[in-house]
Amino acid sequence: MAGRVGGVWYDGGGANFWFPGKGSDIVAPVTTSPLTANITTVNHAAKTAVISGTATPNGTVTIGSKVANVNSSGNWSMTVEGLADGANTLTAIQKVNNTEVDRKNVVVTINNAAIIGQTGAAVTLERGATTPVESLFETKGSVSRPQGKVEFTAPAGTTFAEDQDTIDGAYKKPGEVWVNSSMTLTNGVRSADGTKYTFDFAPTSTSWSLPDASLMRWNIDVNTPEDAEAGTFPMRTVLSGTATEGAFNTTSTTQATVEAAEVPAPDALVVTTPADGSTVDSKRPVFSGIGDEGATIEIRDADDNLIATTVVKDGAWSVPATADLADGSYEFDVTQTPLAGTPSTEKVSFTVATNPLTTELTAVGAFDDDVTKPATISGDATTGATVIVKDSLGNEVGRTEAVDGKYSIPVPPSFAHTGVNDFTVTQTKNDTTSPEKDVSLDYGMPAPIRITSPANGSTVQKDGLTFTGTGDEGARIDVRGSVRAIATGTVTDGVWNAPVTIDLANNVYNLRAVQTTKGGLTTQVPITITITDEAPVAPLTATAAFNTTDENLPAAITGSADPGATVTVKDSNGDTIGTAIATNGRYTITIPANKAHFGVNDFTVTQTVRGQVSAPLDRSLDYGNPAAPVIQTPANGATVTNGSIRFTGTGATGAKLDMRGNSSSVGDTKITDGAWTVDVTRQLNPAVYDLHALQTSKGGLTQRVNITVTVRNEAPVAPLTATAAFNTTDENLPAAITGSANPGATVTVKDSNGDTIGTAIATNGRYTITIPANKAHFGVNDFTVTQTVRGQVSAPLDRSLDYGNPAAPVIQTPANGATVTNGSIRFTGTGATGAKLDMRGNSSSVGDTKIADGAWTVDVTRQLNPAVYDLHALQTSKGGLTQRVNITVTVRNEQITALTANGVFDRDVEQNAVVSGNAQTGADVIVREGTTIIESVKAVDGKYSVTIPATVAGVRTFTVTQTVNGTVSAPKTATLDYGTPADLVIETPGNGGTLRGDQVVFTGTGAPGAKVVLNGTVSRLGSATVNGQGAWTISVERTLTPQAYTLFTKQITKGNLNGPADQRTINVIR
Repeated sequence: MAGRVGGVWYDGGGANFWFPGKGSDIVAPVTTSPLTANITTVNHAAKTAVISGTATPNGTVTIGSKVANVNSSGNWSMTVEGLADGANTLTAIQKVNNTEVDRKNVVVTINNAAIIGQTGAAVTLERGATTPVESLFETKGSVSRPQGKVEFTAPAGTTFAEDQDTIDGAYKKPGEVWVNSSMTLTNGVRSADGTKYTFDFAPTSTSWSLPDASLMRWNIDVNTPEDAEAGTFPMRTVLSGTATEGAFNTTSTTQATVEAAEVPAPDALVVTTPADGSTVDSKRPVFSGIGDEGATIEIRDADDNLIATTVVKDGAWSVPATADLADGSYEFDVTQTPLAGTPSTEKVSFTVATNPLTTELTAVGAFDDDVTKPATISGDATTGATVIVKDSLGNEVGRTEAVDGKYSIPVPPSFAHTGVNDFTVTQTKNDTTSPEKDVSLDYGMPAPIRITSPANGSTVQKDGLTFTGTGDEGARIDVRGSVRAIATGTVTDGVWNAPVTIDLANNVYNLRAVQTTKGGLTTQVPITITITDEAPVAPLTATAAFNTTDENLPAAITGSADPGATVTVKDSNGDTIGTAIATNGRYTITIPANKAHFGVNDFTVTQTVRGQVSAPLDRSLDYGNPAAPVIQTPANGATVTNGSIRFTGTGATGAKLDMRGNSSSVGDTKITDGAWTVDVTRQLNPAVYDLHALQTSKGGLTQRVNITVTVRNEAPVAPLTATAAFNTTDENLPAAITGSANPGATVTVKDSNGDTIGTAIATNGRYTITIPANKAHFGVNDFTVTQTVRGQVSAPLDRSLDYGNPAAPVIQTPANGATVTNGSIRFTGTGATGAKLDMRGNSSSVGDTKIADGAWTVDVTRQLNPAVYDLHALQTSKGGLTQRVNITVTVRNEQITALTANGVFDRDVEQNAVVSGNAQTGADVIVREGTTIIESVKAVDGKYSVTIPATVAGVRTFTVTQTVNGTVSAPKTATLDYGTPADLVIETPGNGGTLRGDQVVFTGTGAPGAKVVLNGTVSRLGSATVNGQGAWTISVERTLTPQAYTLFTKQITKGNLNGPADQRTINVIR
C-alpha cells in the first residue's frame, strides 16, 4: 500500500493504478492486457488509415484526438484521418479508468504520387535507321488498376516510325526480373508530322497491381534521317491517368544522341612508277600513280628536299623529277595532302642506272616434265633488252624481250640432236650488246623404239587391238597413220603398250610408231598390219598340275582354247600323251601314269584351229623321286595268324600303300612320316601267300616289293573285362563302360530289359561304350556286357550304376507369368546339389550355373528382345539325366526414370531452399553449382531432394546428373532466384535510445515478405514479417529489466538468406 491519501495504489503486475476514494471502496483488483496495434487498411487518396488491435476489455485506446472503446472481447478499431503524404508515426495509448497502461507506435505511409517519370536509358540514334528508345516510370507506393494516356514526343530532328498501333511494355518488381505482361499500349495515333504518338493505357488484368518502387517501361521506334543535326535531344513521354490510389500526371525523359556524320576517307595514295625495288635508266624518272581528287602530291628525299610536286586530276597523277638523279639507289617519300582528311605517305625505292644493261645476263637450260614440249633456255636479263639464243653453228634458235628482268626461249626440236647441244645467249638494248653466255642441254642417247606386237605384216582383229613394244624410259609413243595418231602410250620400265582408240575399217594399214623423248626429239619405226573382223583365235592356256584331292591319282593338263579346237599334249620325245576337243573353250587331258616317269617330265601343248597348229606351250611336272617301299614286318617267309595279321614298313610320305595278292587287296593305307601299317581285317584260308606292297605316289606312278607269308588260323579269344563308372571330371556327363576284349571283337552293352545301350569294336584290345542319358533312369541301372568274336557271343558280365534320385528343380523367383526388366533379370530356385542348372528357351541358353547347397541363381547377362518367353530350368544330374520345370516371363527393356530438376523455396523463409525432382530409384544423383558439388544422394522411390545452403543473393544455377549402371545422364538445370532484397532499415528506436521495459518496439523497412528477427546476446526477443509496403514492427512481448541492452536485428529472406545484423544499444527504464 502506497502512501497516498483518499485512495488505493494498486500494483497489478502489468501496471500500477491509483483508485481514488476509500480503501474500503475497492471491491476487486483490475487485470490488464497488453496493447497491440496494427494497420488494417490505408486509403491513399483519402489519406486515411484503419488501425485495429487488442487491449484490456472495456478500456479505451486513443490515437491523437481519436478514441476507440475496447469491447468485451478485447478488440478495438478506429479510422485515422488527415494523414500527411509520406510516413506518419501514430501512437496508440491504452487507458484503463483514464489511466495510461501502455502505448504502441505504428507507421502509416501515404503515397504522394502513384507513378513518377524516370530518366530512361540513354541511346545513340543511327542515321538512316530505326532505333528503339525507352521511356521509364517508377511507382511510389502501391499502384493498382491504373488507366490513362501515354504521349510520346520525338527527339528534335527525328520522327516516330509508322504502324506502331500497339506497343508491348514490361514491369519489374523490386528484386525481380522484367515481366512482359498486361502492359500493352493500344489505339496508337501518330501525328501528321510524325513527331508525336498517343496511346491508351489500361492493363488487361483486373487484378493488376505493382508494389512500391516497381519500374514500368515502353520502347518506341524512332526514325533518324541521314541529314539529322548532330547533338543530344530528349524524348519526352507523358503518362497521365488515375489508379485506385489516386491520379497521376508525370513525364519520363530519355536522352537520344545523334553523332556527327563521318567525313569520307580520301582515296588511298598509290605509287605505280617507278615500281618499288625497280631499276630505271633515266636520270629524271617519271613518278605516277592514283590518289584523291584535287589532292597535292609531293615527292621528297631523305633530307626533305622537294623532288617533284603535282595535283591529282581525274583520280591520277604524273610528274617527272625536277633535277637529274645520279646513278645509285634512292628512297623517296610520296605524300598526298587531300582537300579534306588526313595526309598520307607512301615510300618508293628504286635504282637509277643509265647503262641500259643493268641486269647481268644468266642462262640455264632445262627440260619440261612433258617430253613433247621443247627444252627452254631462261635466266635474268635487263628489262626491255632483246635476248637471242644461237646454236653451235651460229644459227639463231630464238629471241625474246626480257620482262621484269626475266626471259625464257624454247629450243625447237629441229635445232637439237641427241647428246649434248651447245648454245650461246646475248642481250641487246639501246644498241648495246652483252658478251655471250654459254649454256648446254644434254638430250641423252635414247633407247631405240621397237614393236613387239602385233608382228609386222600380221592380220589382227580390230577389237581390243593394242600395240606393245620397248623404248626409252619415260618417252611418249604415238602409233600414227599418215594423218593422225591411232594409239598412244608411255614407256614404263622399258616397255610400252598403246591401245587403239579409234574404229579401224578392214584394210591394210601402213603405220609408224613415233617415240618422243625429252625436248621433243623423235625417232620412229614402221609397221604394216591387216585389220579383219573375222573372229580371232582364242589364245591357248595350259596348266599342268597333280590332282588336288589325291595327288596319287594321274596328273592332268587343263586350260582354255579356241572353242572346238583340238588340243594335243606331247612328251619331250614328241609322243602324243593325249588329245581333247575344247568344248565351250575348256579342255582337260589326263596324263596316264604309264606315259610318265619319275623326275621332271616336260610336255608341249598345242591347239589346231581351222587346220592351223598354234605355237606350242611348254609345261613341266616334277613327279619326284620317292623312296621305294620296304616291308619291315613280318619277315619274308614268316608265319602269321589270322585275326592279327599286320604288315609294317617304310615308303614315300603321302603315297598310297596297298598290300596285294595276284588279284585282290588285303589292306591299304596312306604313308605318314615315311612309315605305314596295314592290318588285314579279312579272314584268309591257311596257306602260303605270294604278296606285294604296291606304293602309288604322285601322278599315279607305282613301285612294289614282294613278300611270301604262311597264314594259319588265329590265336585264342582274349577274356572280356568291364568297368561301369560316371565321368570323373564331370559326373553330370554321360557314364561309360570301359574294359579290355579280344582285338577286333564287337563289344555290346544292354540294359536290364535286353535293349542295346551301345556297341564298340575292341581296337588294340580296348573299348569304351558311352551310356546315353536317354537310355538310363534315376536309381540303380543294371547292365550286361558281352563280346562277339568270329560270330561267337561271350558269357555276359553284369554291371550296375546308381544314378540316384535327385531333388527336382524348382523356380522360386520370378513368379510364373511375371514381367522382368532387361539388365536385371535373375532366376533363383532349388535343386540337386552338384547338378548343372541351365535356364533355356526353345533353342538356346540364357544362363547356367552349378547347384550348391541345394540352391541356384542364374543372372541373364545377354540382352533379350522385349517379348513373352516360354523358358524352362533344365537340371542335369549324374550321368546326364535331366529334369525340367517351365516358366513364362514377359521381358521388357529397362525403364530409366527421366531426370527432372526444380529449385523450390519453402514458404517459411527460414527454411533452406531445395533442388528436387524425379530420378531412377537407386541412382546416384549429384547436384553441383559450377564445379562445386552441393551434395550426392541416392534416389528413393523415384525421387530425390537436396537442401541448398543460402550463400548469396541473385540467381543461382545448379546442374543435376544421375548415374545409372555406370552411365552418367545429360545434366538438368535448376535455378533459384534469391532476388535482390531491399536493405534492412531500422527507423525506431535510434541507437542509444531509451525505452520503457514493457514498451520495447522496433520498427523499420525491408524487403516485402522477409522475416526480421530481434535477438539479444542469448535468445530471440521477437520477429515480424515485412508487409507488402515494405514496413515491419517488432514488439518485445516480455518486460525487460531496466539496464543497457545490446540487441541485434537482421533480415532473413527466402531460402534462409541472412542479411547483415544491425547492432544497437538501448537503455531500458521502468
